[in-house]
Amino acid sequence: MAGGAHEELARYGQLGDLGLELLRRVGRQVARSQGFPPAEGHVAWTDEAVDELLFLMIGRKGENFLLTCFLKTVDDASLEKMFFTSIRNFLIDEAKRTERGKLRRRVAARLGARRTGFARCLVLRPGGP
Repeated sequence: MAGGAHEELARYGQLGDLGLELLRRVGRQVARSQGFPPAEGHVAWTDEAVDELLFLMIGRKGENFLLTCFLKTVDDASLEKMFFTSIRNFLIDEAKRTERGKLRRRVAARLGARRTGFARCLVLRPGGP
């Protein structure tokens, strides 16, 4: 798309209005559709909670995060996919840091190591997998 977020990032070397809107839109999509618990201090994935998540993610990944995203993409569509994957992976890493996430990994490792006949299965929840 001419004049899109990718071009804006190429031209200015930083997120402008289009890039920020794309990042926020993708952040809302990932947070609300992937079943992750809301950010600490929030009861739901409000726009404010998503903004805090994105601020935390960019802060942890460093200022080179946007440069890396730009260099690995060629247009708005690929930039959107890169943002989606980055945000989803960040949320997975954050979930692993929680006590519940640590317990889940210990249980999975224990069950996998014993070969007790347990098998992974898909659990369907209201609102999505």
